Amino acid sequence: MKILKRMISLKVRPNIVTVSKLVEALGRCSPPRIEEARALVAQFQKEKVIPEAHNYILTPLVRCFGSVGDMNGALDVFRRMKKPDVVAINAFMDAAVRCGKPTVALDTFHHYFRSNSTAVYPDVISYAVVIASLLRNGSFPAADKFYREMRVEGILPDKELTDSIIFVMVKGAKRGLSKRDIKFTLTVLRDAESLDWGPGQYEARTRAVRAVTVDRMKSLWNENGSLANLLGEDDDLFKRKGWNKVDSGFRLWGGGRDDPDFRDTSDDDFLQS
Repeated sequence: MKILKRMISLKVRPNIVTVSKLVEALGRCSPPRIEEARALVAQFQKEKVIPEAHNYILTPLVRCFGSVGDMNGALDVFRRMKKPDVVAINAFMDAAVRCGKPTVALDTFHHYFRSNSTAVYPDVISYAVVIASLLRNGSFPAADKFYREMRVEGILPDKELTDSIIFVMVKGAKRGLSKRDIKFTLTVLRDAESLDWGPGQYEARTRAVRAVTVDRMKSLWNENGSLANLLGEDDDLFKRKGWNKVDSGFRLWGGGRDDPDFRDTSDDDFLQS
């Protein structure tokens, strides 16, 4: 907020990008400064600095309400959008999940991405929100179904989605994994082989999965440990479809690998708790 005050003192008029970043920053505070974010948007809308009901402004506001578990606040802001785009829809689904309303997130996915009335298409973030929610609720077959749908749509999982799936499956191994669970996990692991992992990171995930699957489902793992020949019948999906690479862990907050705040690191805390 000091930067904003400095801009005003210098008579530098903030624009829609400035306001959006400020709202996003307020939402990331601990605790999130929701009332300040709401007041800031209202003030600049009143002063005609930013337009009414603009997705670029309202989307980070949806995230703010989601971060504090205010479902009504998130819904109120989302309803103000005349034509929400995929980023806004993803933010609302994520807010719904954070607020303990996974059914709302699922219904939102169906309405916007499977309805003929909208021209909006899901990306990896859309699927990641739904799949992670289903996994947390123990709905592994449904998560598997969404993942396979994502692959058919030509969307490649990113590292965050990969880790969320492998983490749940590895941690849940004690309850017993079905053949379908293991096949799902191995499919994800194979798909992830082409991602840009740091030194030893992909191998660590391979070892983690092997530890909970090799004894029970040896037939699903070829003799030399490679995943290249697993689930060969699915390979046609790779031949027929390209890949849509989007980084869910950062694009959900509007960044991505091109964001100046993004920093790659060799540190890997996978499976650490």
